[in-house]
Amino acid sequence: MPDNAARQQQELDLRITLGPALQSTKGWGAPLVGETYARARLLAEQLDRSDYLFPLLYGHCAFHYLRGEHKLALPLAEQLEKTGQARGDATCVLIGRGLRGIICSIAGEFVAARTVWAQCYAMNDPTNRAAHRAACAAVTSEDPHVVILTFTAVNLAYLGYVDQARSWIREAFAEAGQLKHVFSLAHASVMASWVECVAGSPHDIRRPAEQAVSLSIEHGFSWWLAYGLIYQGWSMTSLGDLEEGYSVIAKGLALHRATGGVAYRAFALILMAEACGKLGRTTEGLNHLTEAEQIIATADDRHHAAELHRVRGELLNATGDQIAAEHSYHQALSVARRQSARTLELRAATSLARLWGDQGKRTEARDLLAPIYGWFTEGFNTPVLIEAKALLEQLSA
Repeated sequence: MPDNAARQQQELDLRITLGPALQSTKGWGAPLVGETYARARLLAEQLDRSDYLFPLLYGHCAFHYLRGEHKLALPLAEQLEKTGQARGDATCVLIGRGLRGIICSIAGEFVAARTVWAQCYAMNDPTNRAAHRAACAAVTSEDPHVVILTFTAVNLAYLGYVDQARSWIREAFAEAGQLKHVFSLAHASVMASWVECVAGSPHDIRRPAEQAVSLSIEHGFSWWLAYGLIYQGWSMTSLGDLEEGYSVIAKGLALHRATGGVAYRAFALILMAEACGKLGRTTEGLNHLTEAEQIIATADDRHHAAELHRVRGELLNATGDQIAAEHSYHQALSVARRQSARTLELRAATSLARLWGDQGKRTEARDLLAPIYGWFTEGFNTPVLIEAKALLEQLSA
């Protein structure tokens, strides 16, 4: 077709429609996604189509945040909110605010993210839910209510409210099932696995991780497949299937890299390093943590930073370097406390208390661990709390 306004308009419409499909199948951070939205934005500017701003801002913001480019993503999320407020477009405001919540969460700002997600949940009440869902359908393959429920759940898991997190996940599954929306079901499966990973529950990861893998293979969801495999592999190594579990994590990590996404890769590398520790591959594990640390520093991907230091401490302790291990455990505690990540704080305290107990510092170990464990009011059936309680009883004997 001649390169005139009619052709440009047709291409713009095609690219706007293609964007969510590419996000779903290639991953939000895939180069082709970035190219598609960049071209669409150029066309919208040439045609003076400011009414296309909502899908364009969303596409660019999601692309940059998944690429680990949060300094580029955050202003776009804020612009979405402001654009929606200026136009009286509640869905645009909701999506912009939700993206801001995701960016807060991945930066480890869990308290701020909790506030944002509470605002999103209030905005997306039952009277508005259908309208928001319809408006979002042209912008993203994700259902906004399922996203709000799952990210709220993950945030609560870090903050120390595992039972509440599981309740929100159950609601997300119910919503996705009622909608018969396969992409949202895959999303909920991965996020359920994430919650259980934070809680240290490999048994409870198996079912959602396997469902994520199955749905993603069937429907071609690259991003969810990568993380379904990573969580599935972590569960396997945690339950004793070391070599096969390691291979599954490695496959998931390779798929994650292939999507072009950087966000959450540090988390995957930390899980890989933990698996290496179980296999006695200490040097390889430390190398994975070095890569993860570089991503955390450059991409501000800090939601699992405390675990990086704790797992490094475990690896160093396995080599006999207790001084370096203790330093890493202290770093893990410091990061977790700064983030109000109570679940990760408990994991770090348990590792340090165990080390001190082995060194004969039973009183110091008990005095460290007891108040942190005592803060919790729920989640007592999760391995993280069960392990801490057992250690406390051992130190008090």
